[in-house]
Amino acid sequence: MTLMSINIPPVDEDPSDADVHFLEDHINQYNVETTKIGDGRIISFLLRNERADIIAGLYGWTWGGTCEIRYLWVREDFRKRGYGKALIEAAEREAIARGCNQIVLDTHSFQALLFYQRLGFGIIGSFADYPRRHYKHFPAEPRHASHRRNAIVPRAASDRQSIPFGRPPRGRDIERQ
Repeated sequence: MTLMSINIPPVDEDPSDADVHFLEDHINQYNVETTKIGDGRIISFLLRNERADIIAGLYGWTWGGTCEIRYLWVREDFRKRGYGKALIEAAEREAIARGCNQIVLDTHSFQALLFYQRLGFGIIGSFADYPRRHYKHFPAEPRHASHRRNAIVPRAASDRQSIPFGRPPRGRDIERQ
């Protein structure tokens, strides 16, 4: 057997949006072909002030009965005023309307872990030292949301299943600093 030489180019720290979308679209195509679940849709809410500046927003998607929140951000001077909670509740309402029975997301230990826990999200997993001396947590499905009308009620832990990585076409999943 002859080993083939694969020539890997230097790292690209600024790939074009088109190149990233190409990868996303092909992963999504594979996921849909493999699972036969083609109901993926973007979910996005942007709140703006009177000058049309974004002061808060939520971005994610729904696919196969799950709502994944990828980004939730509130400008610092608008925090602790109910914007984040309102965005989560809006996403939950939309997720229910789309037939989702769980919400998943991730957050670092220095970000909004307590915020999500106050909303009833339980931690289903964590990575240590990501980044160094911190954790990346994976809160999911509001555990105590059943007191809210039409809330997503969590399934038993034994009923949870992993879903394939990837997401519906369109949108960006790369954080830019």
